Amino acid sequence: MGEQCILTHDVGTSGNKAALVSTSGKILGVAEKNYDVNYPKPGWAEQDPKQYWIAVVETTRELLKKTKADPQDVIGISLDAQMMSAIPVDKDGNALRPAMIWLDSRSEKQSDEFEAKFDPISQLLDFGNLPMTTAKDVIPKIWWIRDNEPKIFQKAYKWCDVKDYVIRQLVGDFYTDWSTALLFGLFHIQNHVWVDELIQGVGLSRDKLCEVVKTTDIVGTLTKEAAQQLGLTTETPVICGAGDAPATHVGSGAIRTNEGHLYLGTSGWVSVTVDNFTADPDTGIAAIYSGVPGKFMLIGEMESVAAPFKWFKDNLGGLECLMAMGKGCDPYDVINEEAASVGPGAKKLIFLPWMLGERAPIQDTMVRGGFINLSFHHGRPEIARAILEGVAYHIRWITKNIQKILDRGVLDPNQPKPQIQSLNACGGGAVSPLWMQIFADVLNKRIRPLKEPRHVAALGIAIISMVGLEIYPDFETAVDKVIKIEKDYYPNENLKPIYDEMYNVFEGIYPKLKEVYQTLNRGETH
Repeated sequence: MGEQCILTHDVGTSGNKAALVSTSGKILGVAEKNYDVNYPKPGWAEQDPKQYWIAVVETTRELLKKTKADPQDVIGISLDAQMMSAIPVDKDGNALRPAMIWLDSRSEKQSDEFEAKFDPISQLLDFGNLPMTTAKDVIPKIWWIRDNEPKIFQKAYKWCDVKDYVIRQLVGDFYTDWSTALLFGLFHIQNHVWVDELIQGVGLSRDKLCEVVKTTDIVGTLTKEAAQQLGLTTETPVICGAGDAPATHVGSGAIRTNEGHLYLGTSGWVSVTVDNFTADPDTGIAAIYSGVPGKFMLIGEMESVAAPFKWFKDNLGGLECLMAMGKGCDPYDVINEEAASVGPGAKKLIFLPWMLGERAPIQDTMVRGGFINLSFHHGRPEIARAILEGVAYHIRWITKNIQKILDRGVLDPNQPKPQIQSLNACGGGAVSPLWMQIFADVLNKRIRPLKEPRHVAALGIAIISMVGLEIYPDFETAVDKVIKIEKDYYPNENLKPIYDEMYNVFEGIYPKLKEVYQTLNRGETH
């Protein structure tokens, strides 16, 4: 027998990442397998659900081989996944069509229809569910299938999200967790149950939805077929797990009330832990369930975070890629060096990071990216730094609105308002020291990147599993044991005037350009 561990899977947008995590939080090994997102038409974004399961199987077997782990040492398996997908399946768990994933925004007509029937305020007050307001929400996607593929709509035995689909392959039954169910838009926030009246109102029935359990609940053990495919035993318990953001919330370590974290992946978000549901439909900022049952994460999402930096590398960074080959380093290291050679403010160049539409604090699928104040004295280094700063400006915009919501929650004038003092940083973007300092300076807050920023979801799911398996008595104990901070970055007060000026200009740009985006991109949703 070797070291006991949890097998985690992060079923993301671009691929699946499997990890073996020891009970002390050590990453014993990682295996990844990519799969494609298909864009058949503008605004469409689909994936073949079978690829999720193939990726889970292949990465599990690769990981067991790579680490030489004994299947008996895998004391639990769990997963997180991308959220807000619509997957109709038959009784055996076979997908009836490609998954309409979170990037899919084709359902504008159905979204308008839904909001006309159930306005956001009535959704919250009358039904107690999280208001749905965009074409990327799940019910508009289901309605699109209803309107355009009626035979599939009628044939659907269950409607699953990505994680639910994989769990069906693991244990043979249909389960979902609170966090995933909430974003279906048919789930009562306080009572933790499906809302029958709303379900009927959208033309579904409760038996079309998965059974809802806590993130920490054991939903069964591996079926014989799943165990054989994975190379594990049928005694291996499966813990329900959480959506990607709630799992990351746990893995960030910022699970206590008023603690916050910043996730910097392809997309990203700012989140603060709160004890009760709250939302601001005007900004798209809302509390969703944390991976910690009973806690919420007040979250403002950003569609394109690290993606614009990758766009720079792929389209403008040919020289940097060649330099990196010569140095034997990562191209991003070269680009970061160039960006660091430019002073704060990027010589008054502002980047608008809205390359795929935006979610918060503006909800606009038509908005797009761009550069403001571009001149002949700007080169690649200035453009690179402007991209890093532009993302930070938008994150500051979200954080400002989250703080307003926190302030509104304090009704007693004699009670101090909770302040977002610091943010734990995670995701691939958190490995850049330059970007961490830029965030600290732009937000004027302490930024605390994790020691394992790329494996934050795996650590979160491992913690959820270990609490469910009673290895740790509670989440606080587990987080204190497992999560480690790499370094604290403090804001440079001397730069505050520069970044305040640049940020104020940034915040004022969208209202001035909104009509331009509507004119240029009307009818285009991707």
